[in-house]
This record gives sequence, C-alpha cells and structure tokens, in this order.
Amino acid sequence: MATRFNNLNLPFTLAFHGTFNYVSFVKEVWKDNRGEANLLAEIGENAPVDLHFYVEHESDLDEEAYISIETSFYSENEVQELKTFPLHIKHEDNRHVNTLYADSKKSGDYPWRLGRYGIRIFYKGRNYTTYFNVIPLHLESSEVLWMHDYLENSIEGIIYDFIYSQKARNQPDYGEMSAYWYFDYSKFIYDNKEEIVYALIQMERNPSSMIVSEYLIATSPKKSGPKSHMWANSGKGMARNRGMQPQIYYNNKQKHETNITKENQWLKNILLLWGKDLNAVLIALKKDYDKLTADFDQTNSDLVNYQEQKIHLSGKKDVARHLTSHVSTVLRIKRESVQRYLHYKKIYEQQLRTLTLVKYRISYLINSSFLSDVPRGKIRPLLKSRPYRLLDELYNESLKMKKEEGDKTRIIPILKQTWKVFEYFSLFKVLETFKDNGYVLTDGMDKNFINIYNQEGIPEGRCFVLEKEDSVIHVFYDKYLAVSEKEAHERGEKFYASLDNKRPDIKIDAYKKKDDGSLWFNSSFVFDAKYRRRSSIYQSNYLMSSHSQLQNYYSVFYFGDNRLNNNMLCVDSVCCLYTKDPNSPIKDFKHPVTYIQLYPNIDEETGKVVVVGERELKNVLDTWLEGIQ
Repeated sequence: MATRFNNLNLPFTLAFHGTFNYVSFVKEVWKDNRGEANLLAEIGENAPVDLHFYVEHESDLDEEAYISIETSFYSENEVQELKTFPLHIKHEDNRHVNTLYADSKKSGDYPWRLGRYGIRIFYKGRNYTTYFNVIPLHLESSEVLWMHDYLENSIEGIIYDFIYSQKARNQPDYGEMSAYWYFDYSKFIYDNKEEIVYALIQMERNPSSMIVSEYLIATSPKKSGPKSHMWANSGKGMARNRGMQPQIYYNNKQKHETNITKENQWLKNILLLWGKDLNAVLIALKKDYDKLTADFDQTNSDLVNYQEQKIHLSGKKDVARHLTSHVSTVLRIKRESVQRYLHYKKIYEQQLRTLTLVKYRISYLINSSFLSDVPRGKIRPLLKSRPYRLLDELYNESLKMKKEEGDKTRIIPILKQTWKVFEYFSLFKVLETFKDNGYVLTDGMDKNFINIYNQEGIPEGRCFVLEKEDSVIHVFYDKYLAVSEKEAHERGEKFYASLDNKRPDIKIDAYKKKDDGSLWFNSSFVFDAKYRRRSSIYQSNYLMSSHSQLQNYYSVFYFGDNRLNNNMLCVDSVCCLYTKDPNSPIKDFKHPVTYIQLYPNIDEETGKVVVVGERELKNVLDTWLEGIQ
C-alpha cells in the first residue's frame, strides 16, 4: 500500500507488521505535522512488531533516506531516544524488515507506553512527518485511563485517610490540606518544578523562530523582489524618487529571523493564563499559611503556660493525682501539636517557595525575553519542539487541579505498562474489599508512597497491614518466597515454597491477635493477576504452564510456632484475575484454581463505569474470611 503526500503516491511503503498477520500501514505523511487521527497507524502495546520500510524499484531507492521513530525513553540528558532505520529495496532476504520489538528477553523493555509517537522520514532531500498510536491489548484506551485514575485516587485516598488523619482530636486538620483544590495544584507544581523550569530555560535558549521577508527602503540597491518593481512604478515610489532616473531610493527585499511564530504565540497565551492561576493559588495558600502560623503561635504559647504550670505543681505538696495527670496529658498533646504544626509549616513554605519561583520564571519569560515582542495567540498549533510540548502538557495537567474543573479530578499520564497497571488495579481492588469489610490499613503506606508509586512503582515485597478487632491481615505485593526453611530463617521469615515461580502477585496471610499482642497464623490466600485472556492461561485438553504455576501456589509452607492449625501447607485458596475475555465466563473454577475476569466496563452513552468481576472477587474473599473466623 502506497504512502500518500498531498494526494500523491510516494514511492516508498511504510508499515507495522505484528503477529497473526496483523498489518497497519502508514497511509499519509505531512509537512505541517498535523497528523489526522483517522489516518494514523496503530500497534498493540507489548506485542511483537516489525517495521517494513522499502521501495519496490531500484530507481526509487535513495541511499541517504532513513526513518526516525520516537520512543518513550529519554537519556540522562533528557534527550528523547529514537529508533532509526535506512530505506531498502523490497527483497526476499527481508533486509527491509526491521525488528522493533520481539519480546523482553530479546529486545529488553518495550519502547513505548500508550499514546501517540512521531515518525520523521527523510527521502530525496525532503522531510515528511507522521505519527502512530500505541493502543492497549484486550482493553479500550478509556478503560486503561480509568484504571490509572482509580489507582491514583485510591492511593491518595488511603494516604489522606490513614496518614494525615493521625491527629489529636479537635485540632485543625492541616493534614487534609489536599481537600482543597489549590493545595493539590501547588503540590502538582512542586512535584513538577524541575520539568517546568527545564522547559522554560530550554525555550529561552532555543526559542521557536522562522525566516521572513520584508521590504525596506534604502538609498542603495540590494536584493529585489516582486514588490520592489511594483513599488518603483507605483505612485509612492515615483513620488519618493521624484521621477528621477536612475533611482535614488530602492525598496529592497531582506530576510531576517523572527520569533513571531505560532508556537511562541501559543506559548505566550498559556504562560499568561498560567501566571494568573499561580497568583490565585499563591493568595489562597498564603491565607491558609497565615492561619496555620497563628494557630502554631497560640499552641506554642499554651505549651509554655502548661510547662510553667507543671513546674509550679511540682513544688506543691499533696497535689491531686488527676490534676498532675491532666497537666501531663495536655502537655503531651500540645507537644505533638507543635511538632505537627512545624511539619505542615515546612510543607506550606516549600510549596510557597516553589510557586513563587515558577511564577517569577514565567513572568520573566513573558516580559524580559524574546516573548516580550510576540503577540498572544489563542489557536494551538502542533508543537514540534519537546520543551514546548512538555510545557503545554504540564499546563493542561495543572488545569485538572482547578476548582472549575471539579475538586480532586485528575488524569495522570500513562507512564506504566498496562500489564503492570493491571497488577496494581487487582491489588487495590483486594485492599478495597478488605476496607469494605471493616478492616483499617495500619501499615504499608506513608506520605511519600504516591511519589514512589508515580516514579518507581510499588516496591517488590511491599506489605500492607490491615486490622479489624482481633484479626490482622498482611497483603504482600510481588513477594519473593524463600525456597527452603533455612533460607526463610536467614531472611527472618516463616514461609517458603519449592516453586519455579516464587513471586505471587498478591499473597494474603491472615492472623489472630491474642491478648498479649502476639500474632497466630491462620491461613493464606494467593491472587495472581494476568493481563491476558483466559485461553492463554488455561486449556481443557492439556496443562498449560500458567495453570500449572497457579496450582503450585498451594505448595507454600509455614513453619512458625504460633499457628492455629497443624497443616504445614498454608494456602487455602488460589485465584487468577485476568482481563476482558468475551469468550469466557466472568467467574469459573478449574480445579484447583478460581478464575475471575476483572476490568472496568464503560458505557459509551452514559459514561457509567461498572467494574466487571468486582462482585465475584468480593464473594471469594468474603467466603475465605468466613471460613477462618
């Protein structure tokens, strides 16, 4: 299939080839980078893919021709990595076939996340541009975006509920600063300060520019253009020269570089808008900070008064015990309050400093750089330069924090592979089920967890502790299991397993807490999250390796002394959570494993979201919990 440019067929063909005879052709290329969505090629995330770039005839071959493809990788110097390939003649030896991704063993990490990526083609001295989309397998892009939203909202909700709510009663809850849109906004600026400043500096150093022509009247002839002759013969030209020949004045054509480009006009527009938003957030945040400072001063004064009262009582005889106890208790609460206020003051001060820095940077670029002479533009062009794209994306992200866009409404960028997102989604659905059953998260997250999640992902072996009365639940993510009792003992653990795969995605251990605080092991439950259809996990006519792996999770041993039964094998249930599969039931049991589909289904008309499999997941956990009471 030919690649087209301006309704003309170009000599070369460009196509992505995948498994099962999948082919997606690059149908159109452009000079203006517009990239019409219905004409773009598509490839499936994490699927093997080859690039075919060739001409049919030797006369069309350009040995200097090449193609450069953007990836989602960046070097240490923040330079986007490209995949570059030469043009070949189509031949039986397949020299025109370039492997973009085979599998993780042969090709390493998959080079793209979901989204759109640019392609630049150089052929016979001309540059062409097009794009391709990386789309998810099994799910719609909107469903994957919803899972990202769910994860970030769940993580933040747990942090705000269980970390910042650890406060003395009847005290101002500055830990719930995030309830206000402007604190979320300031936190976003704080978290992305380096990227914002980097983009501003790069644009100042390398601004968008173009060469333009203009005509200037001078007394010596230089380069002329069509308007030069028209001016000389016009009434203005003849009046200026007073009809004299040869001419005294000439309308010369000159070329010069200008920064008045569509990209810079759009940049000035978003910077002016951003500056207003930053100013509004600074005012709101400063108001809260002033109130916090006043409360801190008052609490600090109360602390000094109670310290003096305690000293005064220590010099008295036969002081009532409840009075000294009361003073000591109040002193402890005041000290904790002072420390908490100091902690939140530090947070506010960091946010205020960052907001002020970014605001001044933006103001400088608008008023004291190349942008000062650029008129404002309100039509967004296609942004070719990475710093321009980066700043535009960050500004649009910041808009989602604003109150007008709805409190606490966010969509995070797709930065993680979808199979990993599905694992996290499964994990948090399990944690949510325990929460719905009255369990409270007491360990496993802190205030930095969301930064860890966004930057590095959930750490391997992370343990989330949930409690309800005398029941304690440990939920492990991607936990390595020792292969022997000796190794487990050396690691300070009580579990081991002789398995080929010793890292279940989600391992749950249930304990009973005795009156003395000791934990007695009761039972284990294993979930494995597989971003695949069930047909690639289980077949009725032969044993697949994935189903065998799931069976083997029953061979996990507990050798601790504190146990409520004498069974060395501790796993009572194994459940496989897999993604959308129209050809399989939502829940099924294939001895000895329970299979459940788990994915968000979005109604196209109403936008309503139903998590398919959520009820079935809750039922299997409820049944297990009832059995170990």
